Amino acid sequence: MKTLIVGGTWNNEGGKSFGLIKKMYEEWIKYNDKEQTTFINGGYYEELDKIMTTAPLYDVILWMAYVPSDLPPKMVKSYNPHALVVGSKRNEDNIPFVNILNKALLKRENMTIEFKRDNSMYSMLVFDPLGTMWYQGNDIKECVANLYRRISFLLTTTRDHVHLVDRPNIPLDNTDFYKYVREISDIFQRTIQHAEGVTRFLGNASFRDKDYIYMSERDVDKTLIDKRHFIATFLKDDKAYYLGEKKPSKDTIVQLKLYSLLKNINLIVHSHCYVKDAPFTKEPVPCGALEEVDEVLDIIDKYYEHNYDLAYYAINLKGHGCLVMGNNLSTMQKTHYVTRKLPERIEL
Repeated sequence: MKTLIVGGTWNNEGGKSFGLIKKMYEEWIKYNDKEQTTFINGGYYEELDKIMTTAPLYDVILWMAYVPSDLPPKMVKSYNPHALVVGSKRNEDNIPFVNILNKALLKRENMTIEFKRDNSMYSMLVFDPLGTMWYQGNDIKECVANLYRRISFLLTTTRDHVHLVDRPNIPLDNTDFYKYVREISDIFQRTIQHAEGVTRFLGNASFRDKDYIYMSERDVDKTLIDKRHFIATFLKDDKAYYLGEKKPSKDTIVQLKLYSLLKNINLIVHSHCYVKDAPFTKEPVPCGALEEVDEVLDIIDKYYEHNYDLAYYAINLKGHGCLVMGNNLSTMQKTHYVTRKLPERIEL
């Protein structure tokens, strides 16, 4: 994989290299071709702009550049939104994990490494945007090995973009479902660990109506949701389409495929907490990855006895959250949500 690794301090005095980042690079090239890896360790702050313009050349970017707080931070993801970006945080002030996670989400990082000084050495915590932990400890070799393994898996996951249909959204009223989503959003707000000031749960909601699946708008506050925040979508020739200018949830393609397979399901809610006593999928997959469809079908085959015509399914997505699918509101309302502790350690 074509990789850019940027570390060290970047300021107006020429910066400083980090020995720890150099060790990470040395471990990285044990797995990744050295010729495919660019390594830069510290320098002048103004040089970061030039480095970021090269971002489109890379598949993976480990952006561990430390910029002093009196200088504006650099957002490499904006230069290559399709790259898999690993960010970092030096947490010497013991900032709560959920606060670090929230900032990583805002920066659209695919993975993040928290560094903490532990006496004479650093401890490292590797986690993803869902708060799932992939390594914790002091061993740089194990840290890089686990990071590389997870990145390699993420690069194999499949995504499909939704395609705009140039006509306005179709207004539709489903008052009871909107009210239900607002109600469970309050539950999620209490159940999901989050940083102070975060007012929306991570996830989405959707429902079936005639020829369309109405998906919640991307990044909308579900505690205030109503018909203005649902977007008509449909599946055609295995492609996902949406109507109007607003973008639907990143999970649109996944849920459209599930609706096409589960003909008795009319409502879906996805959040980042778990359902009490529900079965777990086997492989942790990121939001919007089509592999989630196969994981869900495996659960239906194993735990729901291959029955694709049930009125209710509650499935925990390992290292991710849950997917609750029902025929009507009364079936959905029996769901009991429980807190998913963060960071969550995954045993594979």
